[in-house]
Amino acid sequence: MENLLKTLEEGRAELQKRFPEIMKGFQGIARGVHREGALSLKFKELIGIAVSVAIRCQP
Repeated sequence: MENLLKTLEEGRAELQKRFPEIMKGFQGIARGVHREGALSLKFKELIGIAVSVAIRCQP
């Protein structure tokens, strides 16, 4: 798991370096997703868990 997180972080850093404007937009979307709105943050987190289970995401 630790290796996976390291790999993901390295990939994110590389994308940030190569495509800063695209990543800026992506980060804006990510921030927007985590705001309260039509769905509560808790409900959004539960959806994330459900999707992880449905696609058999490995911890």
